Amino acid sequence: DIPRTFANWGLYYQAGRLTQAGKELQQILEAYDVWKSRLGYVQGMSHLAGTLLAYMDQYTAFVCFVNLLESFF
Repeated sequence: DIPRTFANWGLYYQAGRLTQAGKELQQILEAYDVWKSRLGYVQGMSHLAGTLLAYMDQYTAFVCFVNLLESFF
């Protein structure tokens, strides 16, 4: 979902490959899938997680991502 979601944003995907930030984004999404396996990954979550990761480190982005989603689910 990352290449499709961020196809024109070089921060996460360049030259047909995930960048280091793209790998961090993928780890955030995979960690959430394990942490909240009942809900799992839902298409479009990468938009929110990617925006958070653009402005903060991976751990903080994950914590914010989880807290935001917990307020809805």
